[in-house]
Amino acid sequence: DILTEVEFPGIGKAPIGSTPVKLHGTPGTIRMRPPTLGEHTDEILQSLGYSAAEIAALKQSGAV
Repeated sequence: DILTEVEFPGIGKAPIGSTPVKLHGTPGTIRMRPPTLGEHTDEILQSLGYSAAEIAALKQSGAV
């Protein structure tokens, strides 16, 4: 039970590390999948004050 399969958008099912600690009576579960690479980039850059045009320029240059 080291790995658990989760569904990723555009990828399908993929294995991820499961909960490392197993407690009797309160077993840990995977509640949500980890984010895909770059999934939250726009939101993070916006929260740092970047405009949509600046984010687009960063993407165009390959910086993000």
